Amino acid sequence: MPRFDLTTVNFVDLIELRDEVEASIDARRKEEKQRLLQEIRQMVSDKGFSMGEIFNEPELIKKSPVAPKYQNPDNPEQKWSGRGRQPHWIAAHLEQGKTLEDMLIDRFDVSDNGSDTE
Repeated sequence: MPRFDLTTVNFVDLIELRDEVEASIDARRKEEKQRLLQEIRQMVSDKGFSMGEIFNEPELIKKSPVAPKYQNPDNPEQKWSGRGRQPHWIAAHLEQGKTLEDMLIDRFDVSDNGSDTE
């Protein structure tokens, strides 16, 4: 036996009812999905893991941007964090006998701060 007797409802009202029910289902589905996702995040966090580790999804792993550590003495716009593949300008300076310490950003900040001690 059907839960609701819709035999007396006219066709146009049934169509409108269907649209309202579908919209309600979509809204409820989104709410349930968010609730479930929050529960999963909490469970994962409680166990000391990140979502990316559990689901092996790189985009779920929150990585902070790494500040640059080195800069090109010939072109201060070019900077490198020290991670990943060395830029060509780093390799070129190293081939010229310079060291990474020669290209440290802190080294430039100290010498370029404009303060003179007299």
